[in-house]
Amino acid sequence: MNGHDLYSASPIAFNMNCPSCGTSMEEGILETESLVSGVKWRKEVTSLSRIGIGGERIYESNMWGIVHIKAERCPTCRLIVHKY
Repeated sequence: MNGHDLYSASPIAFNMNCPSCGTSMEEGILETESLVSGVKWRKEVTSLSRIGIGGERIYESNMWGIVHIKAERCPTCRLIVHKY
């Protein structure tokens, strides 16, 4: 998947309640900047990860180095939920 359009990263709306406190979660967009490597998953930070090497790529960035990811959050619990 790529981040070229606003909802390409995750088009599914969750409409869920917070798993911690049970209140309705707020829908929105998680935005990140990465000209080099997009969004990656890592189990730990290493010396190479600081310069964008390694990790499992989850989303590529768009031509401006931005990734938009649809997610839901609970501002009270400070929890963000995203399905990819």
